[in-house]
Amino acid sequence: MNELFLLLILCVLVYVVYALSVNNKQLLEIKKEIEDLKSKNKGDTNDKSDEELYKEAKELVIRAGKASASFIQRRLRIGYARAARLIDMLEEEGVVGTEKQEEKKQK
Repeated sequence: MNELFLLLILCVLVYVVYALSVNNKQLLEIKKEIEDLKSKNKGDTNDKSDEELYKEAKELVIRAGKASASFIQRRLRIGYARAARLIDMLEEEGVVGTEKQEEKKQK
């Protein structure tokens, strides 16, 4: 009876080791797929340089006739901080007026 019990425990251990090795292989495959997806996504809009985004933002603002950080953020699919920085750059270049200039126009 003890021999049968030990044989059963041995079989269970062998199965556990096998199952762990299969799971490990699956985890490695999943990790590789994730890395492949990350490398494919490196060409997204978020990876564009400030210069490329500036050109796009400038064209967008001129075409639309309006400029705001949230507008640029939505259209270019970038974060608020980056969009606000683009607005600042557009103001410095004179493409858009500052908030103070806009307030004077409205009065």
